[in-house]
Amino acid sequence: MVRWMDGEEEEQLRLVVRLQEAERRWVWKKAMLISIDGARGGPAVDPRW
Repeated sequence: MVRWMDGEEEEQLRLVVRLQEAERRWVWKKAMLISIDGARGGPAVDPRW
């Protein structure tokens, strides 16, 4: 069954998707930083987190 979303629902859905994308990028960046840190022989986890 197809149900049309009203504008408010659509907006919320867009917001959720945007948050998920931002979170994915942040996690990826953090993973990159940790792996770069590990490659330098430094601590695997940045103390700032």
